[in-house]
Amino acid sequence: MTQGKRWTPVMAILALLFAGLLLSGCATTGEVEDLQQQVQEANQKADKAMKQVEDVDESRMKAEKSAEKAVNAADRAERAANRSERYADDAQKSAQKAERHSQKTEKIFQRMMSK
Repeated sequence: MTQGKRWTPVMAILALLFAGLLLSGCATTGEVEDLQQQVQEANQKADKAMKQVEDVDESRMKAEKSAEKAVNAADRAERAANRSERYADDAQKSAQKAERHSQKTEKIFQRMMSK
């Protein structure tokens, strides 16, 4: 055998091994589609999470507005209660004054009736 023919099968085997190594790292179409589907699912989950975050943020803003309204209502109620107490005190004083006047009037009437 000549020297060139002896190396031909070895070179052919090495070429096949090298080609096999190069092709073994490539993804198949099915693997690429699976990866695309996983990416799409991940994007959908991320979109859903963002929507939930937006909903929570909106709910937080509504809660803050409601809390502010509640504080304002509590302040108004406290002011009304204070006014009510003042009116009640004034009414009590007026009632006492009316009672004293009534007693004076009764005494005057009794004096006039006794004469």
